[in-house]
Formats: sequence, structure tokens, C-alpha cells
Amino acid sequence: MSLYRFLASDNPVYEVDHSGFIQMKVKDIKEMIPIPNPPFSYSSWDELDEDMDVLYAKNEEDLGGLQIALCDNPPYGLESYINSKYIYWLEGNFSSKFLNQLTEYLKTNIQKGETVELWSIWFGDEVKSKKVMKVSFETLSNTDLEILRNHECCCVIIERN
Repeated sequence: MSLYRFLASDNPVYEVDHSGFIQMKVKDIKEMIPIPNPPFSYSSWDELDEDMDVLYAKNEEDLGGLQIALCDNPPYGLESYINSKYIYWLEGNFSSKFLNQLTEYLKTNIQKGETVELWSIWFGDEVKSKKVMKVSFETLSNTDLEILRNHECCCVIIERN
């Protein structure tokens, strides 16, 4: 059983990555002052290939921000829930910071005449019944999006007229 979240639309949307991670080469990390600690299973950065890409985060507080990326490898059974042409992974930690980022993203990127669906789906043995909630674009707030954090199978539909 796995919980996934998605953003779906009949139009392509802008992808974002506010995860707090930066992809860097080992050789670039070794030049930082001070040099960060190496990954858990290594005692030194010298044990890793200089040209290897690693994910680096400067501050733990920066982690868990909004990520929207094209869903090019969907879980089996997704078509039982979502029929939109474009499907994106919706990731982050659903903190108040994340909800602020998501609300701002939606207010900035949904165009007139567009509809966006935000899904939270628990995949497992069977198709679950879903809770659907329509939200007015004009009154959209963080509170409207908290349902995605608190429900295993739900959809928030946002339509901009």
C-alpha cells in the first residue's frame, strides 16, 4: 500500500522543484567551506567518485517544499481515478510552508478557463471510493488544500472561470 499525490489537468502545467535539494558533483562538495559530512555509509567524500552526482541540502528547514514533476511512470491503476491528459507528481511535506507554496503556485499558474485536480490516492488491493471537493479559484486558500494531507483518497477540483 502506498500513498501518492498528483496534480492533473487537460493542459500542461509549469513544473517546479522547491524540495530544498541541489544536485552537485562530489568534487564541488569537497571544495565547500566547511565541507559537509559525507553520506551515512561513508567516512569520507574521498571514497566517492569525483564526478558522481549527489543531492545536497544546505539546511534541513529548506527541505519538503513543493515539487511538481511530470508523472512519466504512474502507479498501476491510476486510470481508475484520473482521466486528465496531463498528470504530475505532487510532492512535499504538506507543512504550512508547503501549503503556502502550493496555493501561490495555483493562483499564479491556473489560467482562465482551466481546471486543475489535486489528488491524494492510497493504492493497494482495490479502488477506493473518493471524496471530491470543488473549490472556487477566487476564494482558494491553504485551508482548502489541507484535505490532501488528511485523506487517503480525495480530489480537490479548482476551476478558474
